[in-house]
Amino acid sequence: MFQLSENHIFSIYIHWPFCIKKCPYCDFNVHKYYKIDEEAWEKSLIKELKSFKYNFLDKINKKIFIKSIFFGGGTPSIMPIKIIEKLIEYIKNNFCHDQNLEITIEANPEKLTNKNLKLFFSSGINRLSIGIQSLDEKILTFLGRNHNVSEAIKIVENSTNIFDKVSVDLIYGISNQKIESWINQLDIISKLDVNHISTYQLTIEPQTPFYKRFKNGEKLIVNDKISADFYVTTNQFLFPLGFKNYEISNYSRKGNECIHNLNYWNSGNWLGVGPGAHSRFNFNSKRRNIINIKDPKKWIKNIRKFDNSICSDNFESGYDYLIEKLIMGLRLSDGINIKRLNFHPEFKKIIKKEYTLRFIKEGWINLDDNNFSLSSEGRIRLDYILNMLIN
Repeated sequence: MFQLSENHIFSIYIHWPFCIKKCPYCDFNVHKYYKIDEEAWEKSLIKELKSFKYNFLDKINKKIFIKSIFFGGGTPSIMPIKIIEKLIEYIKNNFCHDQNLEITIEANPEKLTNKNLKLFFSSGINRLSIGIQSLDEKILTFLGRNHNVSEAIKIVENSTNIFDKVSVDLIYGISNQKIESWINQLDIISKLDVNHISTYQLTIEPQTPFYKRFKNGEKLIVNDKISADFYVTTNQFLFPLGFKNYEISNYSRKGNECIHNLNYWNSGNWLGVGPGAHSRFNFNSKRRNIINIKDPKKWIKNIRKFDNSICSDNFESGYDYLIEKLIMGLRLSDGINIKRLNFHPEFKKIIKKEYTLRFIKEGWINLDDNNFSLSSEGRIRLDYILNMLIN
């Protein structure tokens, strides 16, 4: 049985599915931007939020408390500002929330003007996540990005002048990428007054242009050993500068962790609105998993007709929930609260004891009465450890 807290805590994710162009490595639910009916999109997103509130949240016999809002995509920074303002206004007026409610928007450097940044800030957004991806011109071209290095640096400088919380995304593990170049990028970014850096290893995802090129024999990524070298180098460079590797791909200075993403990694509750958005939350002592229709045109049609766009709605089993807890929680440097899991009858069936003991001996797992986490050496081997640990 899932325990509901006194103030039942939720996050809200809003998916904007449009980009000016789709990057060749991206497998997210993204569509090339076309002219939309802005009023219809505004009403539909709010209508979907109302539907979730009426059909689910209002029926939970607890006080609902919103801890974060996240505009993701796609490129939500090209959303009409009026839609952003109306969504934030609706959420603040209809849900309990903290005075310091974290509100993040993802942004790409192209078309991100100083005027846009000020409008975002005045709308209530207080955290900006910028998809720089690289400060190497050749890599930017390889990744299909629309900006250059000088534009990226200028955007970050402008952003930190307006927002207290700015995060930057960078990608590593690209074929022919040099460690020295990577260190130089980290050095530049760390001096731009950002307080959060996300570093992602390039992966080849099915149904992307990169996948087709990879299958045709083109070398696009480095091997696991070199990738591990990038990860270790990142830690060695950022730790002395006050950045903690609080999640396997995320570094922050103290107090600047992403509250919204921590809710995902701790298997919390969240609502997802917009095409292809996912929702997971505890409902009537069970964990509900809802997925929206991906296609934007079908999504808006269903909202108009049924007030929702649900294409999949099911309850997770206790076993599935524990798998989720392990997969997500072991990404965190703090790991998982072991006491809570030990009360669950499925827990000991899931973990292979012999591998747990072996990985403790190797120094990859830290385990005591209260906590189950991976060491730095263990986190390099996260996928391998999970594959071996879980029955």
